[in-house]
Amino acid sequence: MPGMQTDLEIKQFEMLNSLLGELQKGLMSGTSATAGFILVGIGWFVTAKDAAPFLHEHPYFILVAALAPVLGSLLYAYGAWLVHKRSQNIVAALRRLEGMPPEIYENSVISRGQFFIFAGGIFLLGVVLGGCIYYTGHSSATKDESEDETYMQVALPSTPEAGLGEHQHPTPVSV
Repeated sequence: MPGMQTDLEIKQFEMLNSLLGELQKGLMSGTSATAGFILVGIGWFVTAKDAAPFLHEHPYFILVAALAPVLGSLLYAYGAWLVHKRSQNIVAALRRLEGMPPEIYENSVISRGQFFIFAGGIFLLGVVLGGCIYYTGHSSATKDESEDETYMQVALPSTPEAGLGEHQHPTPVSV
């Protein structure tokens, strides 16, 4: 009779539903951790003063370092694809258990769209980090901080508070 589940079917359903939920949680937390790690790397390369000198001293390392986050994000995408496929297999097994309402487990399914959003986001961040590394390695020698200060002083408008009279203008500075 449809709708009558045996204890074994109920236990299978509970186990598969629990496993599906754990896969979903694992994918979400893994994606968040991976994205956070890559964002920290991007932030470090954007602000670090020692990255450029190191990469300039080791130019052969630039391409390897730039490709590492891209390849790592591709490996993440492959792992996420395997989790997606496992989720789909579990859903197929849940559907074979007749009489179990799909509303209970539908929210835990890892859809193809969810996979593409997560994997695509991680890949994009990996490419940005790789680009930061590559740009840092190929950028010209690091500028002196006093040079930035000089540019800022030249760019400031003349004001009476700056000690310049109404008819005085700052002298252009060549750098």
